[in-house]
Amino acid sequence: MESMNAKKLTEPQFRAFCQLLNDEEGRTLIRLTSEFKTLITEEPQWKEWLSTQEFISANHRVTHLLEEMRWDDIGTAIRGLAEKEGKNFNLEEALYLLASLPNALMKKEEITDPLNHMARELRPAIREAQDADMLIKIFCEYLFKIQGFHGNISNYYDPDNTYINKVLDRKVGIPISLSSVCILLADRLIWRDRPVPVFGIGLPSHFIVQFKFSEKSVFMDPFNRGRILSRKDCIDLLRSQDIGFQEAYLSPVNNLTILSRSISNLVYVYNDLGNEKLRDQLLKYLQILQDEPA
Repeated sequence: MESMNAKKLTEPQFRAFCQLLNDEEGRTLIRLTSEFKTLITEEPQWKEWLSTQEFISANHRVTHLLEEMRWDDIGTAIRGLAEKEGKNFNLEEALYLLASLPNALMKKEEITDPLNHMARELRPAIREAQDADMLIKIFCEYLFKIQGFHGNISNYYDPDNTYINKVLDRKVGIPISLSSVCILLADRLIWRDRPVPVFGIGLPSHFIVQFKFSEKSVFMDPFNRGRILSRKDCIDLLRSQDIGFQEAYLSPVNNLTILSRSISNLVYVYNDLGNEKLRDQLLKYLQILQDEPA
């Protein structure tokens, strides 16, 4: 069988090739698999075409290969972010890549549109805030009372609680995903000529955020509808779960840590659900992040 030219293939020819891929075994399958990956890489429109075809749902080989290629692309993109931008890479892009893991058809606009919409609504009030306390009150009332974001207590281990597009759509999540919403929204807001300073605080048992102004610092718990926490509250929270306090726990974490912890949560969830396929793929992403230089 001669190598095919992706640009010269007709739709019926490509469809027949996909069916052949589903039917063959052994060495022939290995060769066809390589041909398929080459075709898709050279001409990405074939991947888009396949997404519109009903026959693809019954073709388990093609479905698996497309999934495998997408997951590899996500890993490559995550590695590229860390290599080019360091540990504080673009958090929004990283969380978008993670959210595309279970859904190849997810669009970045599912993340950017709701965040941009909230920023447009919130921006005038933030601009008029007289001091840091008023700004924090405005931010929390909007996000947790008007928008209704809250922790998913009834179904904490739902994977969708971690994927940022689902959190923005359903307005429920776990501590780290709701904290990420706060960080991404704050990045879009300007107060006194600077972005609103919101940082992730990686308490071992419960991720929170910190508003860190020059005149004051305030901890806030997005999972519990924006509850304001004192330093003592944070320490008590740790002690209530038999975790010894360390000063470093109250320091802002970098975006690599936020992404790694989000992935680790999903590893735990998928392992508990018995989904070894997704669990193992996520473990590969963790390894990519852990391999990056300091």
